[in-house]
Amino acid sequence: MSSAALNLHAKTQTPSLVTAQAPANVKPITTKKPDLNSAMLNLIEEVKNELPLYESETFICGPKGNCSGCSKKLLEMVDTELMYWEHSISMGQGPNFEELRRFGKLCSSVRRGLERNGLVEKRPRRR
Repeated sequence: MSSAALNLHAKTQTPSLVTAQAPANVKPITTKKPDLNSAMLNLIEEVKNELPLYESETFICGPKGNCSGCSKKLLEMVDTELMYWEHSISMGQGPNFEELRRFGKLCSSVRRGLERNGLVEKRPRRR
């Protein structure tokens, strides 16, 4: 390839995008992705904040007679998985990607069941 095709002439100036300044309110992306243990612990913390795991009104079977999936059993299943993963990580045996994905999917499905039963507020749909 010739230098003309690559625009490598010594006297020709080309505008440089590198010298452009970013707006002051935009922060450069320098954060690293968390490792699998940190990601699982973050997910566990989010689940504890989002789901009513230990509230007494969620442990009544069939609230108001309009139960669509047993909220009590769903929350017990999530709680069991939470305790398992907290213990496993503390013992140095973290999850793999599939286990992390599966736990996240379980928690999302349980949240939808709790929404149907009226125990948690519905989230706005993402588009």
